[in-house]
Amino acid sequence: MTDMAPLTPPYEPAEDALAFVGGLALDAIPIVGPLAGRALDFGLATRDRQRQHAFNVTVAQQLAKIASGLEPPLTVADILNSDEFVAAYHRASRAAQESASEAHRLRIAAAVASSGEWADFPHAERRLFARSAADLDDLQIWLLHYFREPYKWLSSHLREGWYENFGGAETVADLLGAALRAPEDVWLDSVKRGLSELVESGFIRPFDIKALLPRNQTAYAPQITGAGRRFLSFVDAPSLIPAPDL
Repeated sequence: MTDMAPLTPPYEPAEDALAFVGGLALDAIPIVGPLAGRALDFGLATRDRQRQHAFNVTVAQQLAKIASGLEPPLTVADILNSDEFVAAYHRASRAAQESASEAHRLRIAAAVASSGEWADFPHAERRLFARSAADLDDLQIWLLHYFREPYKWLSSHLREGWYENFGGAETVADLLGAALRAPEDVWLDSVKRGLSELVESGFIRPFDIKALLPRNQTAYAPQITGAGRRFLSFVDAPSLIPAPDL
């Protein structure tokens, strides 16, 4: 068995080590040497607490928005007595800590706030939407926004005169390429995977983005379902969000 003693720094009381590390600027501590492990541990723990606090504040803000329209008023006791809310909060906290996307964490916080009897959504829908808030990425949320009002999104985000170049689009993919401002080989596979999951969730109607459109159809037709629209409301997603970086 390998002797770990030479690789293990000598024991120091935790409070002394943290006090010493906490008194230094982390960018002054090299990632080698006896302090590196403790500095990284201290920095990650601090970052985790900061992110958890920010998440809790966002959940409280979302709850306040919901509570402002309720009668009788929603109290803290009502919230903490809701087993559904407490369970959703703990699941969502883990998902939020694991996400590198601030927009994703905001959606998760909004979903937690709507995970209770006070929310204007049926119980089964709340459970589905809460899971989807954690599972769906920023590209998929953008796709939901885009396919809610394709023409309005394009008009808001493309330069003036865009319709002269893309107005006669024969496939949905023609317009998606303009919206994502990237070659098809960059976005096609990820968009197809994202749409497949959205169709499976019931948020998007099944369709082929590469298929030639019949004369009586248009590439600007909304493809989002009623459930997709309600999900966007559930996560309090802003309208006409910009396309994500690919």
